[in-house]
Amino acid sequence: MRGRDLFERACAFAIRIWPVDAKRVQDRRRLVLERVRSQEIELQGLEQSVQFESLDGRRREVLARRLERLRRQRDRGRAVLEQPAFYQALEYTGLDVTLDGVLRLGGVAALAGLVISAIALLAGIVTARSVPIVTALALATAVGPIGAYVFVASYPEALARRMRVASLGAAPEAVNYMAMSMRVVPALDRAVQFAADHVEEPLASRLRKVVWSVHLRSPAGLEAAFLRFAAEWGEWQEDVKRALFALGSASVERTEAGLDRTLEKARQIAFEGTKARIMEYAASLRSPTTVLFALGVMLPVIIGAMLPLMSLGGLTPSIGGGSRPAPGTDLTVPAILAMDVLFPVGAFAYAYRILGARPGTGSSIDIDPPVSRRYFIVAMSLGLAAILAFAFATGPLAIFIGLWLVVAAALAYLVPGLRALERRRRTIAKLEAEFPDALFILGSRIAEGVPAERALQMTADATRGSEVSALLGRILRALQTSREGLEEVLFSREGVLRDVSSRAIHAAFRMVVEVSRKDPATAGKTIVETSAYLRDLRQMDREIHRDLSSVVDAMQTTGAFFAPIVLGVTCALYGLLTRAFSRIVVLGLSPATFLGVVGVYLILAVAVITYFRVGIAHGRDPTEVRTQLTRTWPVSMAVFTAAFVVSGAALGG
Repeated sequence: MRGRDLFERACAFAIRIWPVDAKRVQDRRRLVLERVRSQEIELQGLEQSVQFESLDGRRREVLARRLERLRRQRDRGRAVLEQPAFYQALEYTGLDVTLDGVLRLGGVAALAGLVISAIALLAGIVTARSVPIVTALALATAVGPIGAYVFVASYPEALARRMRVASLGAAPEAVNYMAMSMRVVPALDRAVQFAADHVEEPLASRLRKVVWSVHLRSPAGLEAAFLRFAAEWGEWQEDVKRALFALGSASVERTEAGLDRTLEKARQIAFEGTKARIMEYAASLRSPTTVLFALGVMLPVIIGAMLPLMSLGGLTPSIGGGSRPAPGTDLTVPAILAMDVLFPVGAFAYAYRILGARPGTGSSIDIDPPVSRRYFIVAMSLGLAAILAFAFATGPLAIFIGLWLVVAAALAYLVPGLRALERRRRTIAKLEAEFPDALFILGSRIAEGVPAERALQMTADATRGSEVSALLGRILRALQTSREGLEEVLFSREGVLRDVSSRAIHAAFRMVVEVSRKDPATAGKTIVETSAYLRDLRQMDREIHRDLSSVVDAMQTTGAFFAPIVLGVTCALYGLLTRAFSRIVVLGLSPATFLGVVGVYLILAVAVITYFRVGIAHGRDPTEVRTQLTRTWPVSMAVFTAAFVVSGAALGG
């Protein structure tokens, strides 16, 4: 969560450079509080007048409108004092910030935006001859500071919304883990704690809070705390609320058959609701994806193709027959701002917003990427060399050297350690795919009365040659070479599962340890049901990936092939126009500059498309983004280079 850390540090920095006057803050709060109290007193008087006094219809209508206006003013004052949305967001996200710090950071951001946009406006007035450019800069000067303040001030609430939506996919996991635990011991507190230990944040913290609220005696009783948690979660996810209510009722079931029916009902409600919500999200993606594709990819490509003609805007018939060519419209600054700043930043912001509504699937693999300062220095050196190549470029060759240096710098930062990371991810993914069948075999053997260690050996023999067989073999060797029990062998600091970064496998083995203490029939039945859950989870993931991936296939093809070809041909045509009209008009944007602007845009567009495509298909997966970028950037740049060279040769250049 680098964004969270950056925001917290920025708030602390804003407080240091712009300290908060505690006395002024208290005075403002006191004024608002007094105004709210006076409004409440006035409201009470008006309500009594409306209720007890005999009024005609017109007078009653006037008082009703005044009452409504006063209620709105009072509610706004209370919201200013209490800030419920802000503090709820802090509780949910765990951000270590204060309201004053966020407001100070918003003020600093607004001031910085005002200074930057004002400088740009002055530079535009001095250098630009185009009224639209100056108008656009003036609009940015007016809107930019307000937008910066609103963005910073609303960041905690926005982060809470994204985290809540992303964690919706973990809710079926939590329901299933609680159901698994209650099949062993029908105790709600153990079930909540077991789920909290095996689901992602922030849901895990919310579940732990349920248990802690009981210890702190607020509210009285675990059932009350759990039902309040279910009601809060139901504001976002009605089906999960129903599933949690079913779990709460399961804790008071008297018979095993009733318990089984209630727990199965809870599981089905949670899974079906999550699947329906994912499908609804996939169906709703068509329009925003089309808008992103049109405004973030196609429109910049069209504008890039039109820039050569736009640069000829200063071309006018000359009657005097002057020997010097007329100057064309200088589009250097607008082209750079539009192609390399406005369109990529706008496309990324819109893609980020679309992905913020994507429900999580709860199946991500947690692997921390390696960090190497040496490769970071190499990447920075290549980036500096690219800047120098752009600064001293006089022709297409130097520009292409700079573009390829940018790609090389990105690869130098992304590639190191990626192969080992991918190999580890593939191993874990294969292990998760094979694990449900192995768990079914294990549960069946235990149900037959076979001891746990012998059942593990039989399962390893039945799955020989697979990743899960290798894992079970390591567990058996650890059991045979140590005097520790199964729980210590699996979950101790040096346990066998320390390198297995899969929450589902950890939770399943934890359940195996728990149920192995029960009678064989109950233990075997619970393990078999766990295998069925894991199989259902994988099936749901496959359906989600299939439905969501089809939405962005066109963007992948465009970013890798179509856009590079069109932009390469456009750059070659621009060079031809420059040579053809060099005796008549001097184009404001040189061919080398135009090539550099278009090349940088292509690199940024490919990054945005890849981020969006991976986010849609896989959710939050930085490793997959790195993998796809290392493949797509060289391909798109090679296609762009080839298109430019071939087009230039065909056009006689």
